[in-house]
Amino acid sequence: MISFAMYVAVGGVSVVQAETIFVKYRGMVDLSEFSCTDTESSFIRRICYKRVDKYLVVLLNDAYYHYCQVPQDVAQQWLSAESKGKFYNAKIKGNFDCRLSGYTVTPSVSGVGGAIDPSEPVLVYSGERVSFSIMANSGYSIDSVGGTCGGKLSGNMFKIDEISSDCTVIAKFRQ
Repeated sequence: MISFAMYVAVGGVSVVQAETIFVKYRGMVDLSEFSCTDTESSFIRRICYKRVDKYLVVLLNDAYYHYCQVPQDVAQQWLSAESKGKFYNAKIKGNFDCRLSGYTVTPSVSGVGGAIDPSEPVLVYSGERVSFSIMANSGYSIDSVGGTCGGKLSGNMFKIDEISSDCTVIAKFRQ
């Protein structure tokens, strides 16, 4: 398990400011927007839930796994379950598999004058959000950002909510 955390001493107490973990089948995940609970279970070590995306990561023994579209009430029931392992086997495992609900967001630039980052296709799980940085070259400005994903441009960030199918993001620039 790979985990990075930054700690800040506040009045003699260490407070976690940021934590990034490696999630199997996903990669690095920033836990800054998650609510995490360490458990006393011998199998389910930690449960982290991001309510806005219904996205859950769980530390099973020594590896993190992820689950998509987990309703908040299910996450809360799991946290208060007497046996975290039994609840996992009965209610979570096989029911919220992100690998079954992933979509590809394909970014591109139409013409010349700038770039989009990331520039390669991104795998996004059902209900997740994704953002792209739109960067105009010197002498150019952003003309529009469109495609089939929907989304909103704010400054140079294009944000997409609730991915539910494969889609495209296309950035256009003008001189």
